Amino acid sequence: MSEITVKQKLLILAGCLALSACGGSSNNDLSSITSSNNTSSNGGTNTPQVPVNTAPTLSGIFTIDAKAKSQYDLVLNAQDKESDPLSISIENQPDWLSYTLENNQVKLSVSPDFLDIETHTYPISVSDGKASTSYELTVNVLDNPQAWAPIDISAAELTGAWEDKQQHLALAFNQQEQGILIENGELSRLEYQNDALDKLWVYEHGCISDCNLKRFTGLQLIAKTSDKLYITLTNKHNENQAYMLHKSSSVLNEKKYAHNLYPDITLYPNRTLELTSLPTDEQRLTTLHIRSHLPKRAISGHSIHKHYTLHYLKGVYDKASGEFTPSKAVIPYSFPFFSNSSEFDELHFTLSYDKIRIVGKIQNHLIIQSDYSYQLGTQSEYINFDPNKYQNLSEFLRPKSDLMAYPLIELTEVTTPLEVGKKYTGKMAPPQLNWALGEYKYIGAIEFSIIDDSTGTVLIETAGKSVKELRTFTYSQNGVELSVSFDDNSYKYAQYSMPSGETFLVAQLTDETSGKTYDNIGYQHYEVDKTITSADYLGTYRHMTNVYAGNMSISPNKATYSYQGPYEEEHGDVFKIQADGSYSFLSRSACHSIGAYDFDTCNTSLTEGNLLISAKNMKLLKRENNIYTFKYSHSFLYNEQVYVHELIYVLNKLD
Repeated sequence: MSEITVKQKLLILAGCLALSACGGSSNNDLSSITSSNNTSSNGGTNTPQVPVNTAPTLSGIFTIDAKAKSQYDLVLNAQDKESDPLSISIENQPDWLSYTLENNQVKLSVSPDFLDIETHTYPISVSDGKASTSYELTVNVLDNPQAWAPIDISAAELTGAWEDKQQHLALAFNQQEQGILIENGELSRLEYQNDALDKLWVYEHGCISDCNLKRFTGLQLIAKTSDKLYITLTNKHNENQAYMLHKSSSVLNEKKYAHNLYPDITLYPNRTLELTSLPTDEQRLTTLHIRSHLPKRAISGHSIHKHYTLHYLKGVYDKASGEFTPSKAVIPYSFPFFSNSSEFDELHFTLSYDKIRIVGKIQNHLIIQSDYSYQLGTQSEYINFDPNKYQNLSEFLRPKSDLMAYPLIELTEVTTPLEVGKKYTGKMAPPQLNWALGEYKYIGAIEFSIIDDSTGTVLIETAGKSVKELRTFTYSQNGVELSVSFDDNSYKYAQYSMPSGETFLVAQLTDETSGKTYDNIGYQHYEVDKTITSADYLGTYRHMTNVYAGNMSISPNKATYSYQGPYEEEHGDVFKIQADGSYSFLSRSACHSIGAYDFDTCNTSLTEGNLLISAKNMKLLKRENNIYTFKYSHSFLYNEQVYVHELIYVLNKLD
């Protein structure tokens, strides 16, 4: 064994001598030779010595405050232990930031413009070719009012919807010198001149004539690109406030939205929602609300659109251009038109929409541009037309343009299945069913019950419960789609949830003209509380959704439902507690006319006398703290036909 060891040593020594003779290292330290058999004198392994490189560094202040339209410099010191040549790189370097590197000094120079106003961060790194070290460079670009200098902009460049990132302010413009201002969610209407933006006229969003001017009086454009504006707005006190605005795309996604046409009435208490959807599917229609001017002195019932009328249109949306083509572009319409003597005649018109385009979505408001005109209808030919009598008529018949906005709330599809044995709300019968209830036309079906895994029922009845029928439907549910059939009529429904958590059942109906489907009005969908008794009705209530309705008061011995109409107040205090716990009311004045104050007697007499419009019924469906949701059923006479109508009322319980 010792002889082998000696031989090995001789071979290693011979190899070392050979290396030396060939010009290799003359160092006799065997540990410098790379070999799996290299061992130190104590039997350990020797590690070869590799030169160590130290990554370079930068030192100094990495934050700079710079005003727009000014130049600022910053110096950073570069260091490298091995004195290797260094290089600098800045990720996403803008064209207004430059640097030089000399004698290990990095000299940074920034010269931002107004459109660069915000806080910018850029990764900056130093490298010696073998290793690098990264840092974060922050440039706070500040405003510089002393350097403001208004510039010109064409109407075409200004057209579109713009908003700031913080969503405090948004502006929309068209080329007809009209605009919309949204400040912290509050809508206003703009008028301006394309060649004189320093003068603005800001009014209420729904006001056309005799409008009060609001606080902004002028606009100045300080800087612009194709998708960015830097502006100042001037108020009545000649004070300027600057805003950085970014252009909104007119291409919207295909999600479903709930829209609120009347921001003074929240969506929550209505328990119903109207949908805006912008599908590009050839089988589906877009649904939009569009408004058009009313004649001067004609007032709408809604403050936010008091000089406009609203039309619910179905049509096709072209996502590329933002244009909306309604299925029905000509709408017959009539309203009182005032003469010079303050008298009015009922004039008939046709309303034609020439072009409708979705401008964009800003501050969660849908911005819609529409061009339209009125034509005097043939039904008005019997009027002895005198231009002097209707001097405003020719002005009213001129082509018009409108820019409107209404807020959108994004909806989420829900797949919660229906459960056997439970009762729900959601309006199972769409208007197309055209149900008859005896001699009445029926609109409603707010409640429905699930009998088994394929069958359900809907109870339809008059407000006085004198006529009722149980209608059966079959159903199947596949994910988000609920299919329902009444006899030979089939409909599809979908459930949508709002951010607040409320779920709505929406019918997917078929348009008679095009054969394509569209989304109908949604009704809140939830399980009806079966534990409600007559005692839960006791209390005093105020209506939250009907501006004309007064109060409802129910005590153990008396129940009053008051209706505040435009000309008179009716008290319905002839009542009956029905078998389902609901309260039916009859107008005391109607019962007085026939001398009967017992509910059943009066109801029978009114029915025989065709005075069914007096009957009302309130059924409690849901309680949430002091918010009580009722199914309101009533009768009304229209075109000599009596209708039974069910809808949702939300009342605030006061005690």
